[in-house]
Amino acid sequence: LRLAMWSGTRTRVGSEFEHGGQLYEPAALDPTILKALFLPTHVAPAEPARQLLGDMGRVLVTYAGIADRCVTLFTRFSLATFFAQNFSMAPWLAIVGPDPTRRMQLIQLLRCFCWHALPIFDPNVSLICALPREWHFTFLIQQPNLSRQAQRFLHATSRRGGYVLRQGRLLDVYSPCVVLADDPCELSNEALPAIEIPAIPDLPEPALLTDEGMRKIAAEFQPRLLAFFFANNSKVRGSAIDVGALSFSMREVARNLAACTPDDVSLQMETLKALREQDDATRVARWTDENSVLLESLLSFCHDARDGAYIGEIADTTQYILAERGAPGKLNAKAVGTRLRLMQFRPEPRDRVGYRL
Repeated sequence: LRLAMWSGTRTRVGSEFEHGGQLYEPAALDPTILKALFLPTHVAPAEPARQLLGDMGRVLVTYAGIADRCVTLFTRFSLATFFAQNFSMAPWLAIVGPDPTRRMQLIQLLRCFCWHALPIFDPNVSLICALPREWHFTFLIQQPNLSRQAQRFLHATSRRGGYVLRQGRLLDVYSPCVVLADDPCELSNEALPAIEIPAIPDLPEPALLTDEGMRKIAAEFQPRLLAFFFANNSKVRGSAIDVGALSFSMREVARNLAACTPDDVSLQMETLKALREQDDATRVARWTDENSVLLESLLSFCHDARDGAYIGEIADTTQYILAERGAPGKLNAKAVGTRLRLMQFRPEPRDRVGYRL
């Protein structure tokens, strides 16, 4: 292992460096983990984002056979893993669908493209916490059905400052993640939306990706991606992208992915367009989201030209809409009152009928 140091204009590679009065050397890593990683052997010359992403996309089409929109999201996610330490939320990607060959080849390509991509089958929190955190791995979780513990771990990795308590110590597990899933509904989360890549069998069959093919792809792209990271890291850190057309839950994901191509506005717009299609599908899923339906019920009273409604009435209307749409569960007046307060609505003081909004 050697270090690469970027001065702002050129790269130096060596076994150790002194900087700011400190001596830096590669962090220790178990040989079995080192064998699982594809690391750059050198730093390639810097190149425009369009050329790098275009070449990555051509490899992806050959070995994964996914749609153009998914190629855009896949390549942007891979690029974002290099810049993840600049973000408050780590990107995470879900490979969704029943095609096992396509899913596995997508995972293998992520090993070639992502920053320190480490394939693991069981995301055991204790084992993950034992890894050296200086490496900032990208975790490729190959277990299709995530346990509750694995889901909690995924939430902890996605937010900066999402510490995990282990043996009296707080450990920072912030990392980009990739998961496999059979059902996209299992991945929906208002605060932490996944970038979804469908792996479906009705697309053209991809070429077989061998171990030797993986090594060749990684040997070509890891040095190019590292060079792009060095040349653009400071620009990505200060990038500002307008993502107002997307829903609140998707905006941070879009901002982070688009920021990774700071010198190419057309590539940024391409990223936002690809995410907008997923966002539109997510909006349909909110047809039965309880908070969204609660707001709908408030609007229904406005359409009836009423200047107010009691919390009990609002709860009944909300429950009626949910039931008509086949949504499970039940909201009572107390739960509705709590949700309204969290939305900054302020009911009037209680009268003999109840609380009135």
